[in-house]
Amino acid sequence: MSASLPRDIETFLLKETPQSWVDAAQVNESVLLVDHANCERKAASSALAMIYRFVDYRDVCMSLSRIVREEMRHFEQVLSMIDRRGHTFGPLGPSRYARNLHKCAQATEGENRIAELLVAAIIEARSCERFRLLVDVLDPEVARLYERLCEAEERHFGLYLRLAHTIGEENSIQMQLETLLREDARLVTDEDDQFRFHSGPPAMAKHSNVSSD
Repeated sequence: MSASLPRDIETFLLKETPQSWVDAAQVNESVLLVDHANCERKAASSALAMIYRFVDYRDVCMSLSRIVREEMRHFEQVLSMIDRRGHTFGPLGPSRYARNLHKCAQATEGENRIAELLVAAIIEARSCERFRLLVDVLDPEVARLYERLCEAEERHFGLYLRLAHTIGEENSIQMQLETLLREDARLVTDEDDQFRFHSGPPAMAKHSNVSSD
């Protein structure tokens, strides 16, 4: 492992999730779970798409294939939780988070496919950080699931980061990573008009009654 790789998520992310987002999550379980299920599906789809981009790296493709299978298993687990909790799964407009991170990645100097690995690492790290916060405040049934998923997110975070450092040039990676981490910090601390798993804190006017639309 590169000496520049962080040892844990707390030293990797630049900003912590605001408490106001955690408060909103406690009263929006349906939106939280439905959006989370969609995030797991998208994570599998993104890893599958990256296999095509890294077809010239066998070991990377093998690692990504395992992630695809695990993310789809997580998708199934969250769907089952949605059913048990009496919620309804369906399409839900995404937050700006992933879209803006990918847009930022395309604008960074350096190889785009390396930037996409870094984006994946950041998303996994942020997901893990939020799982840790939610374990202490959600219903025990949901909290137990999130505690298990947190371990996988942390592992995926490390894997994506190692893949980027294995393939890319150190100086370029660090510059891309600094830009992407600043964008992550902005997105999770700026107010959002809607609550989602990766959204920023709800706008103050809507904090007491967060809309699921």
